[in-house]
Amino acid sequence: MVASAPHVEERAPRVLVSVAAVAVVAVDAGYLMLIQSQGGPPSDNPLVTPFVATYFAVTAAALIASLLTPPVLKAALRGAAAAGLLLAALLTGFSIGAAVLIPAVLAIIATVLTVRRSPSSATVAATVMGMVVGVAVLAVGLQLAWQQVVCPATGGSGGSIPSLFGPGGSYECNDGVLTVQR
Repeated sequence: MVASAPHVEERAPRVLVSVAAVAVVAVDAGYLMLIQSQGGPPSDNPLVTPFVATYFAVTAAALIASLLTPPVLKAALRGAAAAGLLLAALLTGFSIGAAVLIPAVLAIIATVLTVRRSPSSATVAATVMGMVVGVAVLAVGLQLAWQQVVCPATGGSGGSIPSLFGPGGSYECNDGVLTVQR
């Protein structure tokens, strides 16, 4: 019984990471189906959906890659996925946030178990750096995607421009002409 404890301790993070990766892929597919089912005219912010879908795909790939890497890189990849997914869950709280929270929690637990198994300063530093990178890529990517407003050639539309860094703004589209107010 005692001899099997390390084996279970090694396997638990791998199972959590595998389930989290599959859950992220499922959330990504569900997100894309949800966006597609809404119909209507094209979004004025055409880069947001591709960015979010790509972010989820890269996060799932990072989780899978962490199954094959040395402990320090494993911790960094898992930390990046965990922190990025947690931020995504918070930002999408009323739409897909609950679904994103499931793989986020699994990735957080796997990250903690990974660091506990190899608690060196290099592993802890890599985990923190991974978390910072995971959050920064999501935050900067969303900020850039939100700023790209494309107006339809005819008709009018408008809305707000969210911002994670400073004040947002609003925009109006009138027959292909964009007016932004900050």
